[in-house]
Amino acid sequence: MQKYLQDTYFIDFKHPVVQAELDDLDKSLSIKNQCIYLYNKVRDGYKYYPYYMDIRKPAMKASYQASQSRGYCTQKAILLVALYRAISVPARLQFFIVRNHLGTGKLEEILKTDKIVFHAGLQVYLNQTWIKLSPAFDASLCSKLKVKPLDFDGTNDAIFQEFDSSDSSTYMEYIHDYGEFADFPYEFALEELKKYYPHVFDESIPESERKVFKHW
Repeated sequence: MQKYLQDTYFIDFKHPVVQAELDDLDKSLSIKNQCIYLYNKVRDGYKYYPYYMDIRKPAMKASYQASQSRGYCTQKAILLVALYRAISVPARLQFFIVRNHLGTGKLEEILKTDKIVFHAGLQVYLNQTWIKLSPAFDASLCSKLKVKPLDFDGTNDAIFQEFDSSDSSTYMEYIHDYGEFADFPYEFALEELKKYYPHVFDESIPESERKVFKHW
């Protein structure tokens, strides 16, 4: 369990900018309610933006995301893991391949597939149970798309985001689970992105047709 409480290169919760994110946290709250508060803070405090993903190593650090106003699923998940560890709650990353990401028709056109590879979530350890979370989609975006934001009640998993406002029973489809990670597996993630989206990394293709990931 100790490895899920450690400060790392990517999950750098000891960094002052990450610690500053705890300034408004009411420490008199129960640990459960503190975790709910931090989940909402990351979900709604950073707008979801998947159309320009800086995947250079420094941009994947929790401290980097804490200094931004927007981010994508991996950056937001890394930050939330860092904030949980900062209050001594074990947390770890989890990655998936999913289909039909919320409101990402434009992204699918660029990626040339409806499969979103290495979509990030996380798990937090509360009441002797690992709980799965996905803080990617902010409430403002969900309101625009007329779907409910994904709420965390401190007890149950919160990963099945609605993606179709016309059918309340339709949720994001999880195709593959890469498993859990104590730190961000940078090289593995890069390999998977190159495997599924080779054209994005092909410098012979015009940049206007592949500009999603900043990786140089």
